[in-house]
Amino acid sequence: MNLPEALTLKGFYSWPMRFFNKRVFLQFRPTFCRAQNPRLTADSTLYELLRTDWKINDRGDLTRYYFLYLQLQRLDEFKIPGDIAELGVFQGNTAVFINRVVPGRTLHLFDTFSGFSEKDSERFADTNAFKDVDIEAVKSHFRDGVQIYPGYFPETAAALNPKTRFALVHIDMDLEAPIAAALDYFYPLMSPGGAMIVHDYNNTGSWERGAKKAVDRFLADKPETPVEMPDRFGSVVIPINRRT
Repeated sequence: MNLPEALTLKGFYSWPMRFFNKRVFLQFRPTFCRAQNPRLTADSTLYELLRTDWKINDRGDLTRYYFLYLQLQRLDEFKIPGDIAELGVFQGNTAVFINRVVPGRTLHLFDTFSGFSEKDSERFADTNAFKDVDIEAVKSHFRDGVQIYPGYFPETAAALNPKTRFALVHIDMDLEAPIAAALDYFYPLMSPGGAMIVHDYNNTGSWERGAKKAVDRFLADKPETPVEMPDRFGSVVIPINRRT
């Protein structure tokens, strides 16, 4: 990426532009929310979610919310059984979105709620990244059907019922080690037809490409093929094969 491209991208995601994007989004609902996609025009759920609580789209990344919304809707449409898990919750914005789209599914939330762990990276643990979070504030966003597991994963997974199965797992842990641990743990628990989503797969600007390293190594001996998404930080979806 050259300098003009980098400056353009930085400007697009700056606070003034995020504010402008919000106003445009609310003014031109059919184009910016429904995106002329029949799957998004069936009802106004996505628009209403973002209209009433824009902060859940905290990065102004509408593309990410389009595909995440469609993945969540697909679970009910195809009757994929199982709970939902998110690893890497931070202040809970994406978790709130998931919970509001599919409130009938139990949502399991895993995070240290204190930034990165030294067990995964001494370098990043020394930074202030993701430490400005209040777990009680996160809890206040939810009522029934949400279980929160503060602490180091996969140690916190011991609290899960081993018979629990998952329809969708959203992994936003940034670093290679915890992402690899999440993939290893949840893959055997996935329902056929479900999906695992890993954020930052194509994020070339930070975290030492940990997501891509973890995903590529994990899938090297698996039958699934990842589907790369065009959102801001390059998420990847791993559709779980329907096993016979």
